[in-house]
Amino acid sequence: MGDLFQMAGIMIPPGQVLLTSVTQSHYGNARMINCIEKCGDISTCHSINWYRDLGLCQLNNDTHLSYPEGVVSSSTGNYMIYGIHPMKTCSNQICEEPRVCLMEEDGLHFKCKDNCTSALGMQDGRIRDSQISASSSYRYDHVPQNGRLHSSVGQGIWAPASLSLPQYLQIDIVKSHIISLVATQGRENLVSQWVTKYYLMFSQDALEWEAYKYGGSLKVWTTTLRVWTKS
Repeated sequence: MGDLFQMAGIMIPPGQVLLTSVTQSHYGNARMINCIEKCGDISTCHSINWYRDLGLCQLNNDTHLSYPEGVVSSSTGNYMIYGIHPMKTCSNQICEEPRVCLMEEDGLHFKCKDNCTSALGMQDGRIRDSQISASSSYRYDHVPQNGRLHSSVGQGIWAPASLSLPQYLQIDIVKSHIISLVATQGRENLVSQWVTKYYLMFSQDALEWEAYKYGGSLKVWTTTLRVWTKS
């Protein structure tokens, strides 16, 4: 039992809980270890609130690092990160601007790094064609390698073979980066075709993927028509 406490994670000082990210509540938990075990059964549980007097266990889909604005004072509650299901993101609010937050691999600790706004190479070709793939392509001149900013190759765009979901454009950036900006555009030559909304996912191995969230919820970007013409 003591080993499970040691493996599970770290606690913030007593008297604080994470309220806005609770996904499940369970009564009848006389010991904190019971709450930890419940969190272990659910892969999306990243932290817990436990109230000794009530025997109440709350499972959270965020942590105080990913959503610090959700932390509130509580005279009876205890909070713990469940480190066996680590979060891969942390909120930039933890760091002083303009620095950004980057989680350590253990999912329990973070570091603040200087914000970098330089492009990674989708426009200038530093990201190679071999690093770009997609769920499907409409035809030979709509391949994912054409989905670069201001591309003039083929039709100058990537387009999927079907409008049915899910469809995705996948970029292998080889090593870990902090992504602070994403630029999109519509089809060139004033053709009214563009992605109207999208979300981002990231992975360390291209097998297990995690969606980017803001405030505990999936962040979906909506776009308006942006076109360009060849000079």
